[in-house]
Amino acid sequence: MNHTKKVFPVRSFKASEIKDALDLIDIDYKCKNLMPNVRYEFASIKCIKKPNLGFYFSVNGYAASKKIENSLILTNSECDASGENSLLIVDDPQLIYYKLMRFFFENKKESFIHPTAIISPNAYIGENVYIGPNCIIEDCIINDNVHLHSSINIMAGTTIGSNVYVDSGVNIGITSVAWAWDAKNKTRVIQPQIGYTSIGNNCFIGASCSIAKGSINETTTIGSNVVIAQGVRIAHGCIIGDDCHFGNNVSLSGNVTIGKKSFIGSGCAIRSMVSIANKNIIGVGAVVVKDTTDENMMIIGVPAKAKPISKDRLSGVPDVSKM
Repeated sequence: MNHTKKVFPVRSFKASEIKDALDLIDIDYKCKNLMPNVRYEFASIKCIKKPNLGFYFSVNGYAASKKIENSLILTNSECDASGENSLLIVDDPQLIYYKLMRFFFENKKESFIHPTAIISPNAYIGENVYIGPNCIIEDCIINDNVHLHSSINIMAGTTIGSNVYVDSGVNIGITSVAWAWDAKNKTRVIQPQIGYTSIGNNCFIGASCSIAKGSINETTTIGSNVVIAQGVRIAHGCIIGDDCHFGNNVSLSGNVTIGKKSFIGSGCAIRSMVSIANKNIIGVGAVVVKDTTDENMMIIGVPAKAKPISKDRLSGVPDVSKM
């Protein structure tokens, strides 16, 4: 056995390469103190390593307050010029930083079906679909540009839209459970689950999520542009509006409705049949047991209560006001 410590490669880029990428993705910017041939590593402002040769994004002079030095800063403030930093000044540093990361690092895999994948002959597979190891695809519809990472089960009656990324260990269209008690025979009678599942376009579904199909004539529906972090559980008949964001380990009981552009905080639970209006924020760990009919509410606590959102921008919550 080779006990030599494995070192993973670190990719760095010249400032001139980053500048060229901004040109290619059509971003307006201004330069200050740029050193074109110095190489920088993409780095998090939450993980500052010295000596610095990092490439960070900073909002309103935050890099200067953290005493970042000798780095390349994507910023909206010339305050970050302290510490001999080079600046690329843009309107929205966080957004542009993420776009640059996608430009340099996005793993675009071509159409491929791994030999260990099991695919029903009745399944429809669109163009440029990647199906990784140990996936099981039943009688379903998978549209163009879908990426299924590995060990994913897509059950019969599921439709997946275009440009969807599904991470490993996800189960879509699984069977939920409903039963009635047979007093005469002293046993449960379990209802067959015969509904459907629909995933919209441009969605991200994180690892180890499960989405149950509709119970009878229902379709569990995930809208378009929905982001779902790892470990989320969505029960039968739920309807999720477009542009929603789910933190990790959220649990939705059956027939929950979430309005569009809502943010669902990590670890929250929502009781069956509850309806949440558009543009609401559910706090971390909240237990939601009743409907919220007004938009732009913060729903927090156990049991959760709704109150108007008091800030224009909340920490850790994407700004949906621009959407």
